[in-house]
Amino acid sequence: MNFDDVAVATITKVRGKHDGGLIVEALTDLASKGMPLSVSDGGSSRHFLDRVGRLPNVSLVPPSADGLVAQVRASVKSAQRTGRRFILYTEPDKRLFVTRWMPDFLTRAADDDDVGIVLAARSTAGFRTFPAFQRYTETAANELCYAATGLRNDYFYGPFLMARRLATQVGRAPHTLGWGWRPFLFVTAHRLGLRIVSVTGHYRCPTDQRYENDRDKQHRVRQLAENALGVVAASAHWTAD
Repeated sequence: MNFDDVAVATITKVRGKHDGGLIVEALTDLASKGMPLSVSDGGSSRHFLDRVGRLPNVSLVPPSADGLVAQVRASVKSAQRTGRRFILYTEPDKRLFVTRWMPDFLTRAADDDDVGIVLAARSTAGFRTFPAFQRYTETAANELCYAATGLRNDYFYGPFLMARRLATQVGRAPHTLGWGWRPFLFVTAHRLGLRIVSVTGHYRCPTDQRYENDRDKQHRVRQLAENALGVVAASAHWTAD
């Protein structure tokens, strides 16, 4: 796959001045790759949005409602309008992926017509660099996806490619799913007969993210619950049909 095949969709929400600077740096790295970059923000300051809006190749697209799913819908829909064959969804905290591993990931990604999802999947060694509780909840979420698709994979590192035709399915994800929109899309792709493949790499956890406190653990539990809801919502939709 070539960079010319790909548009990027991402979401932002700044919670502090230091956080804003880091996100702008990460988006600057993404924008420098030359791919059209759609950014949907969840309520950051005008100063932050002005800085992001001045970056090359960036389109700021406001969500139509509150919540994570609305942000994702807006950024993915904007990326879909570019006409690129695939949309790379990633988040600004994956800066290490963007600066070190993304070119290799895209080069190795399958781009056959029957491919719906290409996951950036952590190697066993890479997975071990992540905090223990995060590994526990993401292993559980991976098992839920396996139960729904029959495909064992690392679904929750973060960055993944979706075929452009799948972008409309993001709009069908219930707005209450939160992070569960991801497994909703994965299960939907599988039910549509599209392949879910992966590119395995030694994707490591940044050293400043390897400590987890009680607040981090609570966040991971909420993510696991939302991921479970996403699997259920997709499975129920297809059962009803």
